[in-house]
Amino acid sequence: MPVKTTVDDTGVVRKVVLVGATGSACVIYTHGATITSWISQGKERLFLSKQAVINGSKAIRGGIPVVFRKYDYAIYSPIFYI
Repeated sequence: MPVKTTVDDTGVVRKVVLVGATGSACVIYTHGATITSWISQGKERLFLSKQAVINGSKAIRGGIPVVFRKYDYAIYSPIFYI
């Protein structure tokens, strides 16, 4: 599966584009580690809001974030003690 790393129009947010032999594709932005597009059998399978801002200034609205977000205080997290 070919992998292409690019920079978007703003020159700020990098993305990874995976393209399969059958034409399926996946776009992952490094900002927020968010999958913003998944095309399978010629159809887009993910929702991405028309209001989504993909310039690195805020979280991407829609798609699939592939990071484990943490909203509690670090002192209470088991990861804090590793």
